[in-house]
Amino acid sequence: MKTTKRRRGLIISEKKIICLKREEPEHAKEKLSDFGKHFLNEQGLPVPTSTLSDILKEKDKWLNFEFGSGGTWKKKQQTAQFPLLEMHLVKWVDRANHKHVSVSDFVMKVTAEEIVAGLSGLLEHLEDYIDFVFSNGWLNCMKQRHALSDKKLRGEGGDIDEDLLPAMRQDLINQLEDFTIRDVYNCDELALQ
Repeated sequence: MKTTKRRRGLIISEKKIICLKREEPEHAKEKLSDFGKHFLNEQGLPVPTSTLSDILKEKDKWLNFEFGSGGTWKKKQQTAQFPLLEMHLVKWVDRANHKHVSVSDFVMKVTAEEIVAGLSGLLEHLEDYIDFVFSNGWLNCMKQRHALSDKKLRGEGGDIDEDLLPAMRQDLINQLEDFTIRDVYNCDELALQ
């Protein structure tokens, strides 16, 4: 019995690469059948001309997709059901991360509920939140769309008042004056843990 490999659709990042390559002067006028030979599938066959045609018809959509925005492994680009809510939540998370505050999924959901409460009174007709549920599925999809991750904040980045740094540096220089330069070393360079 002959087994055939299942075909795999192109993912978003591959579609963007196809569009970028087509914009190069040496490939702009190339026949689609020849152009497809630059992109081989798992069986070593070129991408079909019908597929290339469909991708290139929507090239503005694929060219505007940012590689760092998450979800480049997906076949389709999901649109946000509540873009205004997500925009405010992403800005809030960015501000929290900038202040070195770790944000859990629970905190994001509670903050999203507060944002919806604020938006509902102001902008009743833009987004309808009546049946909206702050589910884990919604949160995970939103985090993928906006490349938010659950990375733990490490280090001491937010633990010090930066206004005190010049005085602390001068104090350290004063303390090290009694030592010769060969007796002063940086523990980070030794990889001590």
